[in-house]
Amino acid sequence: AMGADLANMGEAWWVPIVQIPGDTFEGRPRSRSVRLERTRPRSIIVNRAGKRFLNEAGEYNSMAGPFHFLDPKLGYANDPAWIVFDSMHFKHYGFLGVDPDGPIPDWFCQSADLDELGEKTGIDPQGLAATLAAWNGNVADEHDPDFGRGASAYDGYWGDDKATSTAGKTLGPID
Repeated sequence: AMGADLANMGEAWWVPIVQIPGDTFEGRPRSRSVRLERTRPRSIIVNRAGKRFLNEAGEYNSMAGPFHFLDPKLGYANDPAWIVFDSMHFKHYGFLGVDPDGPIPDWFCQSADLDELGEKTGIDPQGLAATLAAWNGNVADEHDPDFGRGASAYDGYWGDDKATSTAGKTLGPID
């Protein structure tokens, strides 16, 4: 040891991950990369206020920065976060290896409406309703004015390969 201080370690090579309850490897929780689920149409990532805070289809290394945004009153405003998707997203793509034709695992959070979803997760249902209304209005025009999702070729790389436009590969309404 040379006695040097370690500081300013706010940068790293980040990868968005999720830990599924009960999914372990050698007795420790397994982390799974979240790539396709966040990129394909009909899904968004929101914080507890029900607001989007990043380009879900962006390159993975830059995605972690918004998770580290510190609100002095609330702590980390974007942690925890949830991937919100509808039944059409699940029917077409599955989710984290779960087959849409198979049984729904216990760790899935399903709800009939946004109030129930908010009750189960802690997401503000009014905030989520406003976010979804704005999202659905914008994706009808294949445009994300908030974070530019679908504007770059990279955004569409992991998206729906059946779509004919770059934006269409990653944007879609959430019903």
